Parts: sequence; C-alpha cells; structure tokens
Amino acid sequence: MHVSTFKTLSVVIPVYNEEAHLEEIVRRVINQPLPGGLARELIVINDGSTDATWSLVQALPAKYPSISFKLVNKTLN
Repeated sequence: MHVSTFKTLSVVIPVYNEEAHLEEIVRRVINQPLPGGLARELIVINDGSTDATWSLVQALPAKYPSISFKLVNKTLN
C-alpha cells in the first residue's frame, strides 16, 4: 500500500469586494494549527473587486513573511 506524504496545504481564498473582511479572513486561516511539518500556502484570487481589496491583497506577503502567498488579480473587462 502506497501512502502519500503531503508537505504543503494550499488554501484558496476567493475575494470580491472584501476590503472590510480580508484581514480577518487571512488571520483566521493563518492561525489554524496544522499537523507537524506541514507548510501552508495561501492562494488569494481577487475576482474584479471595485474597492481596495486588491491593494490589501498585495500587502499580505509583507505582513505575513513566513507564509507563502500566490496572488491572482482577475480584472473586469
């Protein structure tokens, strides 16, 4: 029997006009305990927000330097 060993938990956080709630959402995700040795990666996808959500998203890596982030900005056409 083959047992997979995962090293990273990827958490996808889609956001749309979440300027007022983004910090709290990210803080709660980061503060959740993970089993020993498991790394955390946050993938934040801004889906065409019209408020300051994208600016806040871009500031996240500097606020949480120990967390791996992937940031995606989908703009409305």
